[in-house]
Amino acid sequence: MVTPFDKTDAFRLGIIDEKGNRVRPPRDPKTNVRPAMEPLRTSEEKNSYTILHK
Repeated sequence: MVTPFDKTDAFRLGIIDEKGNRVRPPRDPKTNVRPAMEPLRTSEEKNSYTILHK
């Protein structure tokens, strides 16, 4: 059995996209630099992003 990414808590919390990729912040239009990944802050976010998503 496989759970679709869009049915997971990580997707619901906006941590991953519908393909299972970690969501990246957009590039800054002035500098064209992508900021570093936003860390997972809450325990709910940390628990929903498991080794199966990495």
